[in-house]
Amino acid sequence: MFNLQQIKGTIENVNGVNFELIIPRQEIEARFIELAQQIKDDYVFIKSEEPPLLLIENLMGGSFTSKDLARAMNLVGAPYNMDAVDFKRFEADEHGSEELRVYKNPSASPLKDRHALIIEDVIELGITLKFAKNFLKAWKFKSIKILALGWKKTMSPKFKVDYCGFELPKEWLIGEGMDNNQLERGRLGIWRKITL
Repeated sequence: MFNLQQIKGTIENVNGVNFELIIPRQEIEARFIELAQQIKDDYVFIKSEEPPLLLIENLMGGSFTSKDLARAMNLVGAPYNMDAVDFKRFEADEHGSEELRVYKNPSASPLKDRHALIIEDVIELGITLKFAKNFLKAWKFKSIKILALGWKKTMSPKFKVDYCGFELPKEWLIGEGMDNNQLERGRLGIWRKITL
């Protein structure tokens, strides 16, 4: 991908905030190849005349993860199609209720009777992805599984994550789709905020 050798523990100041590299890009690329091979093995039963596995990215953070997975799927020779959805969760209002909104539905054809893999960057509680999985059932997929670049280890997801790249600390993270006030999503590697 970028053939970049990052050094774990590197510290950089980003817009006045210090961040430390905790997972270098080369580890992420290697992990995606492992996940792609596992997915290829798990979906070997899909016949060549059937539509291939549908990778469904959740836009913004999930778009970075889905591109990495797609490249790794190419490297291991696993067939796939891609689509996107856009779900957003809004924090509790003064009445304590949260709101989930759908901004983009899947558009691949056909959707019915195929296997789907929802792709996200990081899962904390998984409220949005639980909603997404239930929402996508309306299209009558044969199966819907979830892949995430990582999940925060001090959190308990509200559902099963089928494929997970890394266990992450419950800290402010940037890079690989995670942002700092909508900045730094494209930063290579996963970085955590630190105080010097």
